[in-house]
Amino acid sequence: MDLIPYTGEAPERQQQLRSDMVQGVMITMLAEDETRLNLLSKIGYWFADRPEVSLIDHGVTDKQGLRYIVLEWNGYDVDPLFLAILDEEALIEDYTVYTREG
Repeated sequence: MDLIPYTGEAPERQQQLRSDMVQGVMITMLAEDETRLNLLSKIGYWFADRPEVSLIDHGVTDKQGLRYIVLEWNGYDVDPLFLAILDEEALIEDYTVYTREG
């Protein structure tokens, strides 16, 4: 798994949402648990200094057994750079971005 290094700094283009809004991303992959846990470790490192980013859940889907990770940005859009990484990373099967009231 060779993910592009990420500095964890908020990009200048990141848009702030209303303070009561949350935007999140659900990532799915076909990888084994060890690979998912390695990715979780990298994500934890990338966002360690970003209190607005939270790991919500991770595990295995019920129907197809896909591995998943759910992250949320409290009051901000999901980082465009992070979404670009997801687009390019072969390990990532799919992802979706959602917005909800927090």
